[in-house]
Amino acid sequence: MISPGRDPGIGSDGARGEHGVPISVSSVMVLLAGIVCIGGPVFGFQGGTGESCDPYQIANAEDLLRIGSDIELMSKSFVLVKDIDLDPNSAGGRILDTAVINRTVEKDIADLPDSAFRTAGGRKVGVFQGAFFGNGHVIRNMVIDACDIACVGLFPYIGEEAVVSDLRIENSRVKGRMHVGLLAGINAGTVSYCYVTGSVSADSRGGGMVGTNLGALTCCGAETSVTGERMLGGLVGHAIGKCSITHCRVKSRVAGQKNVGGLVGEMLGGNLTGCFASGSVTSVADAGGLVGTGPLGGSVLKCESAADVKGVVVGGLIGIAQRTSVSNSQALGVLARIASAGRTKNAALGGIVGYWKGGGGSIISSSWSTSVAPADAAIGLSAPDAAVNILSVCGHASDVKNSGAQRVN
Repeated sequence: MISPGRDPGIGSDGARGEHGVPISVSSVMVLLAGIVCIGGPVFGFQGGTGESCDPYQIANAEDLLRIGSDIELMSKSFVLVKDIDLDPNSAGGRILDTAVINRTVEKDIADLPDSAFRTAGGRKVGVFQGAFFGNGHVIRNMVIDACDIACVGLFPYIGEEAVVSDLRIENSRVKGRMHVGLLAGINAGTVSYCYVTGSVSADSRGGGMVGTNLGALTCCGAETSVTGERMLGGLVGHAIGKCSITHCRVKSRVAGQKNVGGLVGEMLGGNLTGCFASGSVTSVADAGGLVGTGPLGGSVLKCESAADVKGVVVGGLIGIAQRTSVSNSQALGVLARIASAGRTKNAALGGIVGYWKGGGGSIISSSWSTSVAPADAAIGLSAPDAAVNILSVCGHASDVKNSGAQRVN
């Protein structure tokens, strides 16, 4: 359950210099002369003022960890100026037990504005509401072992006002209870041109990049291994509301108990546009090349899956669909239904959707490969109240190697 913070009372101190000496007006005027962007104290960063036109400069692990040291910093702007290695085996390195950019809010929660924290996964979480520009640099070898807590990743929670772009996270490992991803546990902001590689383990809501997405992911990529119980995806574990995932590509191995997808584990609303997934998806319940379950009331447009999918309810694109629109999309991966004790109800295999749970929806101008998928129909099984408009949909023989897909053996 994710809920907003409560109304606070905010206090502020007067401007003072070193040792508490008041700053004179004349001194301030001297400082302002020739400065275009005016920001707060440097906080020990490599440079910058934290304003959008002059971000704080991040050059090492200490700078990165420092962002969570002050609530004021969680709404500032930052830019990487060097690659950062968080290898726990290097001098001064360590395995982290919480998110890297983490702000503990429990002690001073009464003084925080609503935008500064959220309640998610049973804990109060500091929210990053600033801007983080990767500048093409890499954060590598990040290791987080936080099996008992929620909101785990480089960021615990990227807020609605936040922007994260042009960042790479490589060769990293993250473990958490729920809302777990290499980039963020939860994203409600705007993330673009980011790329992650590594592994994610979560009980639920685990994604290669983001555990739970409420915001926008655009032109992002992931090459990951994601394991756990439910709501697991190569890019996003759980997607909610009016979120969007656009022009994203993944090459991942995803395995779990239910709600398992090559791109997204479960979608309760939202839209997928121009996305591609390859690799493998395995579940003892519902499994889909793109989405395990969903998008409930959402859409899949111009997307493609070349992922090999195994499960009890298997769809080339979607495991279980309800009130969903699929158009101009195709499934090219190998599909296989597996036996699972106690999970035979509604077992199905479909070229596009394994099981249509109910309600209206449509599948238009879409296809699946009959040469690798033993599916006789676009939908394996439908509920009695399902009313799906199917138009220009067919299975066809195709050579996956010539499709542009990157296969994982």
